[in-house]
Amino acid sequence: MDKAMADSVISWLIGMLMDKAKEKVDSWLGVPEDIKKLRRTLRSFQSVLDAENRRIEDKAVNDWLMELKDVLYDADDLLDEWRAEKCTPGEPPLKRVKRNISSISFRNVVGNKIKDLNDRLVVIIFLESKGFFLLVLFCFSLFLHPQQVPQVSRITSPTMKSDMVGEQLEDDAMALMKQLTKQDPSKNVVVLAIVGIGGIGKTTLAKKVFNDGKIKASFRTTIWVCVSQKFSETDLLRNIVTGAGGSHGGEQSRSQLEPAVERLLRGNKFLLVLDDVWGAQIWDDLLRNPLQGGAAGSRVLVTTRNAGIARQMKAAHVHEMKLLPPEDGWSLLCKKVTTNAEDERDAQDLKDTGMKIVEKCGGLPLAIKSIGGHIVNLTKRHESVRTLLVEGSRGIVGDVDDSLKNLVRLRVLHLMHTNIESISHYIGNLIHLRYLDVSHSHITELPESICNLTNLQFLILKGCFKLTQIPQGIDRLLNLRTLDCKDTDLESLPCGIGRLKHLNELVGFVMDTPTGSCPLEELGSLQELRYLSVDRLGRAWLEAEPGRDTSVLKGNHKLKNLHLHCLSTLTSDCHTEEEIERMEKVLDVALHPPSSVVSLSLDGFGLRYPSWMASASISSLLPNIRRLELIYCLHWPLLPPLGKLPSLEFLEIVGADAVTTIGPEFFGCEVAATGHDRERNSKLPSSSSPPPPPSLFPKLRQLELWNMTNMEVWDWVAEGFAMRRLDKLVLENCPKLKSLPEGLIRQATCLTTLDLSDVCALKSIRGFPSVKELSTSGESDLEIVADLPALEFLNLGTYRRRNNHLPEWLAQQSFTTLQRLDVRGTTQILRRCLQNGADWPMIERFPKFSIEDGRGNYINYIKHSCTFDTNLVDDDAVFAAVAAEEEEEEEEEEVNEL
Repeated sequence: MDKAMADSVISWLIGMLMDKAKEKVDSWLGVPEDIKKLRRTLRSFQSVLDAENRRIEDKAVNDWLMELKDVLYDADDLLDEWRAEKCTPGEPPLKRVKRNISSISFRNVVGNKIKDLNDRLVVIIFLESKGFFLLVLFCFSLFLHPQQVPQVSRITSPTMKSDMVGEQLEDDAMALMKQLTKQDPSKNVVVLAIVGIGGIGKTTLAKKVFNDGKIKASFRTTIWVCVSQKFSETDLLRNIVTGAGGSHGGEQSRSQLEPAVERLLRGNKFLLVLDDVWGAQIWDDLLRNPLQGGAAGSRVLVTTRNAGIARQMKAAHVHEMKLLPPEDGWSLLCKKVTTNAEDERDAQDLKDTGMKIVEKCGGLPLAIKSIGGHIVNLTKRHESVRTLLVEGSRGIVGDVDDSLKNLVRLRVLHLMHTNIESISHYIGNLIHLRYLDVSHSHITELPESICNLTNLQFLILKGCFKLTQIPQGIDRLLNLRTLDCKDTDLESLPCGIGRLKHLNELVGFVMDTPTGSCPLEELGSLQELRYLSVDRLGRAWLEAEPGRDTSVLKGNHKLKNLHLHCLSTLTSDCHTEEEIERMEKVLDVALHPPSSVVSLSLDGFGLRYPSWMASASISSLLPNIRRLELIYCLHWPLLPPLGKLPSLEFLEIVGADAVTTIGPEFFGCEVAATGHDRERNSKLPSSSSPPPPPSLFPKLRQLELWNMTNMEVWDWVAEGFAMRRLDKLVLENCPKLKSLPEGLIRQATCLTTLDLSDVCALKSIRGFPSVKELSTSGESDLEIVADLPALEFLNLGTYRRRNNHLPEWLAQQSFTTLQRLDVRGTTQILRRCLQNGADWPMIERFPKFSIEDGRGNYINYIKHSCTFDTNLVDDDAVFAAVAAEEEEEEEEEEVNEL
C-alpha cells in the first residue's frame, strides 16, 4: 500500500464517524442510503485487507485483521441478500407487487443489520479506546516502510500448557531427567541436547522436564530462553539475567551483560534451557565463558533440529526424538478436538477415521495438532465456511447434499472429478455462491434452483460428458462472468444468454437445433465478451436468414479470443448443395471476427476458407491477430492468403489433407504476379519506379504444420521478403514433402529451431545460417545435414528397426559448433554407442552425448571430463532377446497404423 492509499483509508475512518454523528436514517426508507454507505465501507477497507498478503507476525494486528475480515464478509453477505430480494428478472407484475408489500419487514430487518454492521466496524477500528487506533496506524506503517519492519522471532514459554500425551513422552522425560541429574565429576557445566525434525515435540519434552518438581528441586536456578533462528545477543543475555532473578539495570551492550550473567550464575547450580537453537556459535562465541563459573551439576539443555549443532556444542548426551506411535497420536488428536466427556465419547466412534488422520500425519505431533485445530475451527465456524472443495472423491453425494443444507454462506464450491450425477435443489439457497465448478464429473442435469444464484460469477461445466441440457432460467444469473460448457453433450443453450451482460467468457456456445433455442444473434448483446468458442457450426444453415449481411460479432469490440468448431464434415453426403451454400454464407458473414480479435481458431471449417480470409484487405479486417490455428480443415484445396496479416506471430495448420502444394497464394501474392503483372509492369514508362517488394508474414515467429499428409511441394514467393522474424519451424507427419523451400533458407535469417518428425521424403537439411537446435524423429530418408554453422543442439529420435544405427550423415560432417547430441533409439543403437561399439568413433568427438531406449537403458558421455556412464549390460544373449522384442513391437505398430 502506498502513502496515498493509506491517507485515503485514514480519511475514511474520520469521515465515517462524522457521517454517523450527523445522519440517522429511517430503518425502512434509509436502507438504500445505508447500502451505499456499506459499499463505500467495503471499498475503503479492501486496501487494509491487503495486509494479509504481507509477512506481519504481530498477533494483535493479525487478530484485528481477522475480525475485520469476518465483519466485511458478513457485510458482503448482507449485500447479497439485498440484491437477491431486490431484483428478479422477468417477474410477473402481480407477483412483484406482493413481494414489495412483504419486503417492508425485510427492509426493516436489513436496515437494522446494516446499521449494526457499521457500528461493528467503528468498534473494530477504535475498540472503545484510542490506543488501538495506534495499532491501526502501526499496520499502515508496515506498508509505508516495509524495510523497517523487524523480524519477529518465534517465542516459547515453559509455562504454556502442552497438549502432548502418551507413554512415549513419559518414558522420554524420565530418561532425560535421569541424564540431567546424573553426576559428572569431570566438569561443572554439562551440555545435553534434544534433536529432531521440526514439529516432532522437542520443545514439549523440554517443557515437561523443565516443569517437573524433581528438576525444580535439583537446581537452584532454572532459566528458559527461546533462541530461534534470528536472535539478538543482547536480548538473549538480558533474558538469562532476568530468568536468573537479576536485573540488567538498563545495560545495552554485550560487554556489560556478559559480566552480569557471570556474577549471577557463579557458584550457582543452574539449569538453562536454550530452545530452538540454529547455530553452535551461540555456545562457542557467546555463552560458554559466562557460564563456566556455575556450580557442579549445572546443566545446559539445548533443543535443535540439527544433530551437528549438538556435536559442535560437545553435548554429553543427545536425545533423538521419535515419531509418535499411532495410539499416542490418536490420544493427542482427541485431546485437541474434544472439550468435555461427551465429546470424548463421540470421538471414540470416529477412531478409525482418526487413526487414518494420524497415519497421514506420519506420527508428527505438530501436524496432528494442526489438523486437530483445523477440525475444531471448522466445527466452531461450520455455518461460516465459504469454500467447499470435493475433488476426485467417490460416494460423497449424501455428504454434498448435507453440506448444501448447512453451509449457507458458501461462496466457492468445487465438485471436480467426482462421480456425482446430480446436485440437490438446496443449492438454490446458497445465495452467496460466486464460483461453482463441477467439471469432469458425472453430472447429468443441473437443478432449476441454480438459477436463483444471482451472485454467481463462474459456472464451470467443462468435461461433463453426460450433461445434455442446462436450466432454462440461466438468464437470471445476471452477474455471471464465465460460462464454460466445453466438452459437454449439450444439444443447445437456452434462450436469454444475451441478457448476461457481464459475461466475459463463453466456452461452448452450441448452435441451436431445428426446434430452436438460443439464436446466434444473442451473441451480439454480449458486449463484455473477451473469450468465445462456438461449437457445432455444422448446424449453421439453420441460422441462415435471407438478407443477413452483417456479423453478429460486429459490436463485440472487447473480444480477444474466438474459437469456431464445426465438428460435422460439410459434404454433399450430409447436406444438399443449397444447405452447404447457406452454411458458408453464415460463416462468411454472421461470424466474421471483429477487428479486436487477437487469437483465432477454426476447427473443421467447411469446404473452403471464409471469404474474409481471402479478402485483399485482410490486413485491415484482422489487424490484431497474433495467433491463428486452422485445425482439420480437411477439404480446403489451398491455404488462405495469410502473409499480409500485420500482427501474426504464431500460425498452426493441422490436417489440411486436400492441400498438395503451398504456393505464392499462401503468402498473399497472386500467381499472376510473376506472369501477367510482370509483363504489364514492363510496359510502364521507364521513369516509373516499381513499388518496393512487400514484407510478408512480417511478425511471424512460429510456424507449425501438422498432419499435412498430401503436401508434396512448398514454393516460396517470387518477389518480396517473407518470414524474416521466423524463430521456430515445426513439421510433423508431412510424409510427402521432398524439400524445404530455398526462399526459407535465404530469408528466414532468424530461424533458430527446426523440429521435424515423420517428414519421410525429405532428403536434405542444409544452408540454414542461424539454426541452433535441430530435432528429427520418426521415419526419415535424410541423406544430407550440412552447412549449419550455428548448430549447438541436435536431437535424434529413431524408433524403427530399419534405422538401428546412427545416421551416416552424422559422420560425414564435423559439426564443430555442436555442444550436445541427444538420441532416442533402440537398444541395438545403444549397444553400437558403447565404447567398443561401431558408432563410438563418431560419438567421442562431441562435447556431450546422451542416448536412451525407452526401456530404462541409457548412456551419458561428457568429453571434457572423460565421463562415460551407462547401465547397459553388454551381453549377446540379452541383446538377442531384446532385438526380437523390438522387432515384434515394430510389426505390431505397423499393423496398428494400417
